Amino acid sequence: MTFMLRSALACRWEQFLFRPPSAKLHGSKDRYKIKLRSIGYRLVYEVRDAEVVVLVIAIGRRDRSEVYRVADIR
Repeated sequence: MTFMLRSALACRWEQFLFRPPSAKLHGSKDRYKIKLRSIGYRLVYEVRDAEVVVLVIAIGRRDRSEVYRVADIR
């Protein structure tokens, strides 16, 4: 992961604590996305309350929704 990507994610870490309806992925129960528009990346994460875990599923560019396809496979 590049320094630029890490820095952008570090600034947005508080979003992991919440579940904004606008960030919910369609067709999945507890998966959400964070858009890093300035660098063109998306982060897909899953919230697991029973384990008190936020699991990062995929990080990647939005190019033709590739990051979302990778997240669906995982």
